[in-house]
Amino acid sequence: KTEVIAQRRRTQLLVVGILMPVVLLSGIALWRSDRKRRSIRHSLDRASLETQILRAQMNPHFIFNALGSIQNYVEENERDLAVGFLSKFARLMRLVLENSRQNEISVRRDLDALRLYVDLERMRLNNKYDYTISVDPGLNTEEAMLPPLVLQPFVENAIWHGLSPKDGHGHLTLSFRRKSNCLLISI
Repeated sequence: KTEVIAQRRRTQLLVVGILMPVVLLSGIALWRSDRKRRSIRHSLDRASLETQILRAQMNPHFIFNALGSIQNYVEENERDLAVGFLSKFARLMRLVLENSRQNEISVRRDLDALRLYVDLERMRLNNKYDYTISVDPGLNTEEAMLPPLVLQPFVENAIWHGLSPKDGHGHLTLSFRRKSNCLLISI
């Protein structure tokens, strides 16, 4: 009987000795996992705030300049140009406001806004440049997502610092393609 009790205690100690490190390691793994998850969450929150800041900045200069262009068309009695510009400007502002309510939009929706923006800038600069937007046939623009208005500042810089001061006629090329699991955009 004493031998059975001693054997039972040894078995219990052995089980506790095996389970204790497993429980301890599991606790450490859960703690590290939670810490990593919080770190990722913090990074996502920060990226979201940065995107919101970018969205809030639909460049006031662009809006001011666009309204100035409309005013010039009206003053020069170019009614058709003024109406066409105003119509595109209104559609762009509507898209910007609709898209800015979301953290991500489809590439197609962003392309719609970019086309309007590039057309308006092209009109403002008296057709000083042409543009091409190419989309890889393997890229589903309805499913591929990106933050709204993240590309517009880069396109704006390409126009104002690359094409606008250029002597002669320029060309803007935007390219969208999938590379592995990434969206590669070239301006």
